[in-house]
Amino acid sequence: MIKNIIILIVFALAIFLLNRYYQQSSLNFKDGMVLLEVKGKKVNLKPLAVESSIEHFSNVDIEQKELTIVKVKTYYEVATINGLYEFNYNIKEIIEVLFKSKKVQNIFSIHELDAMQVTTDSGEVINLFVTDNDTKEVHLFYGFSNEIFRSTILTLTGIEKLELSEVLELSESKTQWTVLNNDFNGIISSIDY
Repeated sequence: MIKNIIILIVFALAIFLLNRYYQQSSLNFKDGMVLLEVKGKKVNLKPLAVESSIEHFSNVDIEQKELTIVKVKTYYEVATINGLYEFNYNIKEIIEVLFKSKKVQNIFSIHELDAMQVTTDSGEVINLFVTDNDTKEVHLFYGFSNEIFRSTILTLTGIEKLELSEVLELSESKTQWTVLNNDFNGIISSIDY
């Protein structure tokens, strides 16, 4: 009896400590703002304009928001998997396929929030934040200037020196959500139980 009580106390203490000291990173669009958080440090980016659309590709639903932040067009996307499917566990592979990239530079990865600079096959360079803390949902935020990217990374992580390639302003969304990518290119797999 005492042994069970001690085990319960240790278990409860472990849960308490995890909740207290392990702070999940996040990337969300809420109340008209993009919210990024890493280890309790937060950045809120308020767009001047927001246009929303929803697309469906086979087993994936994509909610896309075209935002204007500091006169630059950016994109916030949430991709949600339907049914008995899940996203690939390697977020870098997902980004490589979605952006048809020849290079993906990982700037940081903290508690499932990644900052990346993606170079597409056509030579465009895109700044990107992506979160993959759920196998059924991926959040992407991309298209902003190096100035915004640097200041956001500095606030979230304290990293001051970044070697970034020059980016061009995006005129349209750059993700390639297609039935081919979803079903055959390894982004998504079925859950086999």
